[in-house]
Amino acid sequence: MTKDQIKQHLQADPFRPFRMRTRTGEFFDVSHPRLTIVTKSGSIYVYRPTEEADVYDFLGIVSAQHVESIEYVDPAPSHGNGAA
Repeated sequence: MTKDQIKQHLQADPFRPFRMRTRTGEFFDVSHPRLTIVTKSGSIYVYRPTEEADVYDFLGIVSAQHVESIEYVDPAPSHGNGAA
């Protein structure tokens, strides 16, 4: 894929969480567009939120050229039990 194709997914309105799969079978879940940085060279830095406010875990770096596919995923469930 190209960095522009990935940026289209990140800039979609409304945003839909997605999974990037690489040619080697590795995958990165993107739960929010602000948790992903796309550089001019096409490197993609992916982070995920933690339980602590404004603190993130680094998931990894992948080149846009190594992303084989993107599939939409359901958002992570809330921490509640779903009861009203």
